[in-house]
Amino acid sequence: IGMTMGDTSGGGRHRGGGEAMRWLILPDIHDKLRRANQIIEREPHDRLLLLGDFFDDFRTGVTDAADTASQVKLWLNDPNTSCLLGNHDMSYGWCRQNRQLICPGYDAAKWIAINAAVTTRDWQKFKLHAWLECDQGPWLVSHAGIHPVWLAQSRASIGSSSTGPAPTPGPA
Repeated sequence: IGMTMGDTSGGGRHRGGGEAMRWLILPDIHDKLRRANQIIEREPHDRLLLLGDFFDDFRTGVTDAADTASQVKLWLNDPNTSCLLGNHDMSYGWCRQNRQLICPGYDAAKWIAINAAVTTRDWQKFKLHAWLECDQGPWLVSHAGIHPVWLAQSRASIGSSSTGPAPTPGPA
């Protein structure tokens, strides 16, 4: 469930030697780290774009959420990986400020485990959407829908790999 495409981030459409830069794009991991890592290891790529919803498979528990959180922290700090924010991720980063952000599968014990690994600084590294440039033109990539306000704010940055971090969560 991955996709590769060309990109202009880092100043050009091509890596050294004229080859197009390859993005591997993975959506909705939902605590399925083994499967995600198998795809990441199997598919050749230069950059990794994760489309959000890292948490909340309905058959997993606190230990799985903690393992996922540890891996997400590594991805957030990898310069060749971009992580977009999904609605299930918002449940754990922002639900204390807005209870309407809670998604099915949310569990307070998972919140504790996830936020023991993913700090406020880490949550700030999530992006709401990304622009990827390829030979066919720019692609706007998000977890789900794009709000018209986000789109209007991002039009000026077409061609960059992202338009900035997600909103900052407040203190827990």
